[in-house]
Amino acid sequence: MCRRLGCIFGDLPEPHRFSGNDNYTKLLIIGASGMTGNAVMEAAVACVWFRVVAFTRNPDSLVDNPHVKKGKVSVVKGDMLEMDSLSNAMMDIDVVFFTTAYWDTRDKECEYKQHLLYAGTPYSSRHAEVPCKCLAAKEKVQQLVLNSGVPCTIIQMGFYYENFVSIFKPHPVEPLTYAVALPMGNVSLNCGSVLDFAHCIAKIILHPNDYIGVVIKLSTGYHTLTQLVAWMDRQLPDVTIFDPKITIDEYETINYEGSEEMCAMFKFLLSPVSMFKWDQKLAYELCPSARSFTSWLEESEKAFVTCLKEDQVCDEIGKISVEISLASETLEHSVITPVDGSLILTRRKTFRWKFLIKVANILRSVRIQPSNGKNRAAVIQ
Repeated sequence: MCRRLGCIFGDLPEPHRFSGNDNYTKLLIIGASGMTGNAVMEAAVACVWFRVVAFTRNPDSLVDNPHVKKGKVSVVKGDMLEMDSLSNAMMDIDVVFFTTAYWDTRDKECEYKQHLLYAGTPYSSRHAEVPCKCLAAKEKVQQLVLNSGVPCTIIQMGFYYENFVSIFKPHPVEPLTYAVALPMGNVSLNCGSVLDFAHCIAKIILHPNDYIGVVIKLSTGYHTLTQLVAWMDRQLPDVTIFDPKITIDEYETINYEGSEEMCAMFKFLLSPVSMFKWDQKLAYELCPSARSFTSWLEESEKAFVTCLKEDQVCDEIGKISVEISLASETLEHSVITPVDGSLILTRRKTFRWKFLIKVANILRSVRIQPSNGKNRAAVIQ
């Protein structure tokens, strides 16, 4: 159903979804197994106007997706750096949505005459204090898309709420106490749920003529990290979650794979340039039911508890605590535990544990402690 998007076909019976009628919008999602692509897929299959094709290098990653199982999404194997597979996937497609960090365009050009949507970035190399390779690559792709002559729309989205249960989830500093150590100080983040942004994108796809050649910066909230963390802490009364107010200088001392680019990204987010022209009004027009952070938190409490328990399990099986000193380099390597699936990827898990230990060391050195009156004897169920 698509009442959220005001879809006039929202009450049509299920068989009409894939009847082959040319009035349907055929949407190809490149990167459908990622957070953003998956959210766009979720929004699109909720509307009978769409027929969705997921383009991925690894079809097995979508084998358990309920929409794929029910035949609501077809999966095509391919690599967007292989022009033949990309061209074949784009046959009879009306709209392409894609998001990627790096895209080598090679020497060939893909002829595409309909509508291309790219999940871009507000990053500006010209104004960045420190170059960020990843964001600079997205900026380059963004400019290539805009200059290509293809009818296109660039979608720039704020900081995802979902990052707090994935890449930037709270990390343990002592039993039942967690820190969200992002160096944002008192600078507010433009933010929102990736699922709400995806519904905005679906609405844009349905009305392409209004957005061709436009760069849209979507945000449904504007909050400091301290505000966001305080709401997390309130939502989970059995644990303490706090903002250690780590500075960008302290964050730079944390050495893990990708740390240099992450620091560069935060430096850009702290700059005035990153805050220009975010459009909350348009976001709520496109998705009137977009959730506030507190509403999203209420719906995501189970996910929060799950991600906190994952760190507890890692700690027990790895026989290591974030309170351990960094004196021994072997401790970092002992972090590699056989807890497959405890975090998104084993490789990321290793990096994350190195990151956690080093953050804990910084928190100890600057003597930052959370203030709370919660019951420390409580246990996460």
